[in-house]
Amino acid sequence: MSINKSIPRLLSHDAPHLCCTRERFRRFGISCPRHTHRSFNQHSLLGAAPQCINTNSAAEAAAGPTKPPPPAINPEPPSTSGTDYTLDPFRALVADKRFTCTMCGKCCTGSGEVWVSEAEGMKLAQHLGLGYPQFLALYTKQYNKYQGWKLLKNRLGTEDCIFLAPDGKCGVHEARPSQCSTYPWWPELMERRAWDWEKEHICEGFDHAEAPTLDVDEAARQLRIATTQNQLRMLSSTIRGAGRPQGQAR
Repeated sequence: MSINKSIPRLLSHDAPHLCCTRERFRRFGISCPRHTHRSFNQHSLLGAAPQCINTNSAAEAAAGPTKPPPPAINPEPPSTSGTDYTLDPFRALVADKRFTCTMCGKCCTGSGEVWVSEAEGMKLAQHLGLGYPQFLALYTKQYNKYQGWKLLKNRLGTEDCIFLAPDGKCGVHEARPSQCSTYPWWPELMERRAWDWEKEHICEGFDHAEAPTLDVDEAARQLRIATTQNQLRMLSSTIRGAGRPQGQAR
């Protein structure tokens, strides 16, 4: 799905033709076969230039005046409200859902993988008062299947996140990686069946009775971030044939 619908018409009737440059005209002495009826100096972005040689003037005169090109169509209506139309596909996915964090900590427990980018790792290191190499040695595993990403260790003797505190709270909440901060707005949870399974087995905050009115735009932004991070990890995969996300555990 293309989010940016405003693709320039690079080959439109009014776009400068590749050969319509002063340098090429002077060096090779060739006229522009596409713009024989037009003057180079109409291409204001290229500066003034000699006029093309009109070799088809008789044929053009017989054919009559050419029709002007149709006006460009803007697929998105102008807005003065600051609406971000690129969020529309994500808004549609989150609009029927509700969520509130009950601080149960279940999303940080059990089997799963939490991957951090280099930037996120450096942010965590700074938050913990560590150098980046020291942070990697203490908190990440040697195993790596995404180039440029690091896998967080589990808490000793468990499958829980290494940063899960004894009280069930996140010990690095202010600096937690995007995989954690965007939960539950993960692309793999947007299908209703997956959402309902997560609600039943993992997190009680899904569609919670006391969940506030959903901030659709903010949820859509979180979903876009999670989707982007998923795609970046897949593109950096070191596993031959890896083509689709395996799910963001936790």
